[in-house]
Amino acid sequence: MNIEKKEIDALNAELIVKINKSDYSDKVEQMLKSYKKKARIDGFRPGFAPMGLIKKQYEIPVRLEEINKILQQSVNDFIVNEKLNILGQPLPKQQDQINWDQEELTFEFEMGLSPEVKLNLANIKVPYYKIVSTEDQIDKYVENFRLNFGEKITLQEVEEKSDLSIQVKSKNDDSLDEVIYLNSSDLLNESILKGKKTNETISAKPSEVCHPDS
Repeated sequence: MNIEKKEIDALNAELIVKINKSDYSDKVEQMLKSYKKKARIDGFRPGFAPMGLIKKQYEIPVRLEEINKILQQSVNDFIVNEKLNILGQPLPKQQDQINWDQEELTFEFEMGLSPEVKLNLANIKVPYYKIVSTEDQIDKYVENFRLNFGEKITLQEVEEKSDLSIQVKSKNDDSLDEVIYLNSSDLLNESILKGKKTNETISAKPSEVCHPDS
C-alpha cells in the first residue's frame, strides 16, 4: 500500500492511495473460512458447503469491507503522521467502474487545508477583571445548588419553596380533572398554600392561588 499527497494550491490537496491485493487477501481468506463454518446453504450441512460456492456469494462484499477498512485507517494515519491541518474530512473523488480483481487499486481523496494564520499580538492589551463575589452572592448560589440537587423528601404540609403535585378540579366543569406539578416559590401564592396538609382540599380562584407576579 502506498499513499501520496498531491498539492493543488495553498488550500487544497489530494491523497492518492494505492492498495495491493496482498494488503487484504489474507484477511479476506480468513473471513471466508469463518463464513464457511457458519453458512447455511440449501443442500449442504453447516460447514460443509464448497468454498467455491462461499466465494461466489460472499467474496466481493467481504473484499469491499476489508478495502474500506484499509482506506479509512491508512488515510487517518497519514493525516496524523504528517500533521496535516485539514477542514472537515477527506472526500473520495468520483471514479469510473472499478475492477476489483486487478492487483492494484487506486483511490483518490480531496482535502481542504486549513489556512495558516499569523497574528501579531505583541501590542494588543486585553483588560483583566478580577471579580470578587460577596458573601450574599455565595450564600444565594449555595442555596440554589441545594434546591436543585438536594435530596427530596416527602412533607406532610406545604413549606416555603416546596415542590407540589396538585390535582386541579373545576366547580363548573366536571371534565377538568388534571394533576400538575409546580414549585410554590415560582408560581404559587405561598400565603394561600403554606401550611396546607397532604391531600387537603382548598377552594380558591386561580387568581388567588397564583403568585402575584406570575
